Amino acid sequence: MKKILIVVASIVVLAIILWFAFASRSTTTPTVSTGTAGTASSGSLSPIYQAPISTTITIGTPKGSVVVNNFYKVAAGAEERFIIIVRNDNYDIAYDVDYSGFSLNIKQAPVDSNRLSAEADLLKILGVSQADACKLNVGEAFPLNSTPGAVRLGLSFCSGGAFQGK
Repeated sequence: MKKILIVVASIVVLAIILWFAFASRSTTTPTVSTGTAGTASSGSLSPIYQAPISTTITIGTPKGSVVVNNFYKVAAGAEERFIIIVRNDNYDIAYDVDYSGFSLNIKQAPVDSNRLSAEADLLKILGVSQADACKLNVGEAFPLNSTPGAVRLGLSFCSGGAFQGK
């Protein structure tokens, strides 16, 4: 029961943080472009969304466009507007289609090593450098009773990274 409460609390905190982060960011709207390759419907994705079939996706952000590998092709599934890229016992990595943002939800200790593993998975799956990852909208959430003791935002290797202020 305690684990369920921790997971639910982590999800609620992440949702609140992402809402505040996206609501307070600039009015520049991020875009996803699939070029001329087109799109294809995904059975697990809400019918209002289309999964790109190209090998790469260009994600536009206020910090510049970033070309990433098509993570839809390796996704573990979809829930509402979220593409679940990785789901395991230690962390989830998801993409919010509406806000062109990624979230890393660290579920359990050891938080620091699970955080580094999640970040490494994100870089590998997207096929981007740390510098390009820092241009993306990425939020991280941690269990409330974890070693850091609180929720931290942004990738660990980004100096003043996304959602950490400007």
